[in-house]
Amino acid sequence: MLASTPLSAAEYSGSARIGGVSSKVDFPGDIQGETNDIQVLSSRLKMDVDGLTRKDDYISVDARDRYDFFGKSQSEIQSLEAENTLQVREAAYKRPWERNRSFFEIGRFSVSEAGIIANDGGSYGYRFTKNLRLVGFLGLAAEDIVTPASINPDVRGFDGNQGGAFLVYEKKGGMDGTSTYMTNSVAQAPSFELNEFINRVFFFHQGVFNLGLKHRISTLIDTDLAPSSNLRRGFLTYAYYSARHRVRITANRITAEDYRINREIRDELEPSTLTAARLTYQYRINKSLQSRVFYGNAKRSIDGLSSQHYYVGISYNGLLKKRLSLALRYGIKDDFLSDDTYIYTQASYYSKSWDFLVSYTQEQEKSDSGEEFNPSTIGTELGFYLSDKTRGSLGYSQSSAEDRSISSFMFMIGYRFGTEATSPIRRRTPTFEEL
Repeated sequence: MLASTPLSAAEYSGSARIGGVSSKVDFPGDIQGETNDIQVLSSRLKMDVDGLTRKDDYISVDARDRYDFFGKSQSEIQSLEAENTLQVREAAYKRPWERNRSFFEIGRFSVSEAGIIANDGGSYGYRFTKNLRLVGFLGLAAEDIVTPASINPDVRGFDGNQGGAFLVYEKKGGMDGTSTYMTNSVAQAPSFELNEFINRVFFFHQGVFNLGLKHRISTLIDTDLAPSSNLRRGFLTYAYYSARHRVRITANRITAEDYRINREIRDELEPSTLTAARLTYQYRINKSLQSRVFYGNAKRSIDGLSSQHYYVGISYNGLLKKRLSLALRYGIKDDFLSDDTYIYTQASYYSKSWDFLVSYTQEQEKSDSGEEFNPSTIGTELGFYLSDKTRGSLGYSQSSAEDRSISSFMFMIGYRFGTEATSPIRRRTPTFEEL
């Protein structure tokens, strides 16, 4: 039986957030195209109730609601109707590993150390040392969270059994700047690749290795072991930092589902597994002026199409007591189906209680089919901080070309409550070293 402190000793903290996004595609009068307008309202409530027992047990809840004005398809009358979706992403009773030799979770929770976004069940772990712990988990995958919204719930045939174990090694940093975080897991769980259901056994690894104050290596591996061997996701980054130089080298592989979610606004290609590499070099000329050079390449596996991307840029933040920053970039892209050039400009301002950013991009696209487009994009972002606990943001973007025009608007406002300390209001622009 658990010994407990009085209920009055419990503390609570959390956040509430509401936001929305609206996107509309317009075509010139003589062009017919498939529109994909979006109007979504979403809200989120996240709360922890701590200190329930002498072992610091706590309850964690994360609930989200999404109202999609065009979220439900009515195939009989070929129309879209509004749909409201409530998700309980987390509702769990937990004993923290930080202050206990043995620890557990019961309810619905994520297992991020194994790449599991939602598990209905339980986990139990043992901490061998302050740096090393082993955890096993078992349960059901949360069907409403794991399944993509694009899949009809009447035909998806979901099998949600999942379980596994992971080992975490974590060594905090010292005065020399060295630290290590590494998790390795073997698990079985259901997954989706676009519209295809997969019940897979996989190995998951994630690591962050700080090799002193100037060097960092980050890694991620998500590879199937059964029913077939396949590297789904991979990520390797090396970063170097000094007073004048910053270097970042990245190689990664993503799934077709990742591609679908993150592709650029004008990309209409079929989603595909993608392998990419990037190099960024930044040089600090003086306290206010920095230059940047970038090279990247990528290749799609489904059709063999490849792309290359180069740009050079410069930024200056010495205006208005270093609150105003200006940036200019010129780039060349040998894209998957076109040869592109662009100029990108940006201005941003930071203050105690708000910040503002405006950007403009002018491109020239020469497609392999002979068509030529000149898209331009303007974007604005406003962040405001009403207090240490209340903050929000607004954003608008407009992308126009000869074949279409795409506009989008978003807003968000959030409030933090409870006894946990909140982040202070920004008093100044972050320095080069801090960034």
